[in-house]
Amino acid sequence: MGIADRFSDLFASWRRILILVKKPDEDEFKLSLKLTFLGFALIGAIAYIIHLIAAWITLTTG
Repeated sequence: MGIADRFSDLFASWRRILILVKKPDEDEFKLSLKLTFLGFALIGAIAYIIHLIAAWITLTTG
């Protein structure tokens, strides 16, 4: 299988994906946006808690 065949297969798979996808409606987009922001907030809160614990350990151990 040559490089031209690989590119041809790659473009064919991209074409199939583009045919199947659809633009989300407003409700679906809002739900996706809410879940994304919730994920960011959750990851940020976990990172902040870890940072506070690390700072507390550093301060208490000298």
